[in-house]
Amino acid sequence: MRIRAIAVTGLLIGCGSAPPPQDTAPPAEPMRTVAPSPAAANPPAPVKRLMVLFDGAVPSEEAVSREIARGSVAVDVGSSPEGMEMSLPGVMCTASETEVPDTRPKHFLPADLAAHDLSEADAKAIGEVPQALLVECVVDDQEMPVRGLPPMAETAASALATLTGGFVHDPQTGRYYGKQAWAAGRAETKGYEVGRNIRVIRDKNPDTGDYWLGTRGLIAFGRPDLEAFPVSEANVDAISEQLQALGDLTISEPEVASGLVMSLGPVDVLFIDRGLYANTLPAGTTGKQHDAAGASLGRLAIADPEAPQGDLDAHRAFLRRLLVR
Repeated sequence: MRIRAIAVTGLLIGCGSAPPPQDTAPPAEPMRTVAPSPAAANPPAPVKRLMVLFDGAVPSEEAVSREIARGSVAVDVGSSPEGMEMSLPGVMCTASETEVPDTRPKHFLPADLAAHDLSEADAKAIGEVPQALLVECVVDDQEMPVRGLPPMAETAASALATLTGGFVHDPQTGRYYGKQAWAAGRAETKGYEVGRNIRVIRDKNPDTGDYWLGTRGLIAFGRPDLEAFPVSEANVDAISEQLQALGDLTISEPEVASGLVMSLGPVDVLFIDRGLYANTLPAGTTGKQHDAAGASLGRLAIADPEAPQGDLDAHRAFLRRLLVR
């Protein structure tokens, strides 16, 4: 009996000395709790801007009128204090002399040329042109669909580029076009073309191998740009296409702001201020903070509204769902 008592006592002592259970961390809040409810915005009116870089005289109003009419587009060309006015179907464009942009390609390294699909000869010529005309176009007829604005701006810029032998630059997407590439693209698609109006730029993190992706060009439609990060190298091209498609869809949305959730079939996509989203991620995964390519009205990241904050596995699963939606 004495031996049994000692055993029981030892058992009780052993149980009493066990460490207390550790508190488990509460589950992370879903991403949607970070983004505020989308507030009513007052976006600027759509304005499509293109630039013609050239060397020589500015063409006359008569020459511009004839050149545009050759493409079977009705036009009325005149002058105003702002510059040469071109009244096109549903759109009013103004061409005025401006400073040559300092973003022109200045180096002929492969990466610099690839960013714009330029040949070395085109890049050299663009870097040497001394003059520029800025073409600004706005919707002049409320029945004109907003996607009809860019093709009319391209018509005006193409006429000026043809008459001056110049190059076309899109300051809203940041892209420079070689003469043959611009003419070939316009010949293939004279109407609205997503790739010419919404560009996806990319940047690789050399430490992680992941990419940051961001659109440029949505400012023309009074919309903020979209970003996706981090993105694995294997999915860069596919996610770039999805980001471009999402950007195109926002053109038809009445309000686009942080907190908006858009459904793409079975996939819900949260648009969230890129700074708020970056703050939920581990260091080194948040991508670019700044990028000079193209103008931007604002920057929204895309995320899964129900994914736990900071959960990169859930983020990657969200991107995979986008690819197979």
